[in-house]
Amino acid sequence: MNVRVVKIKVLGEGCFGVVHLVKTIAPVYNKVYAMKSADEDHSSSLRKEEEILQQFVDSPNVVRCHGGFTSVEQERGVVYNMFMEYASEGSLLNLMRKNGGRKQNNNCSLA
Repeated sequence: MNVRVVKIKVLGEGCFGVVHLVKTIAPVYNKVYAMKSADEDHSSSLRKEEEILQQFVDSPNVVRCHGGFTSVEQERGVVYNMFMEYASEGSLLNLMRKNGGRKQNNNCSLA
């Protein structure tokens, strides 16, 4: 199946990738997801994250992963993308920071 999306905005960035809020335009119109993307050369941790999240697909307390796919982007080349349930309140790390938890550091992590 060929999924087509429109990028709405950047939700976060890391050393090797970016997370966009996207809206599908085909085959289903107007479904909203968070889409994590990394250049193919740096996609191993993203693929591992997808593998781990698939183990918790039935858990109501874990963000659902809807699968991944490879695409070719004009400006970036080959990119691995992972569709995730959009958590409108932000990432767990952002919620921790907002509520006085872990402070921001310079570690590289995909949002």
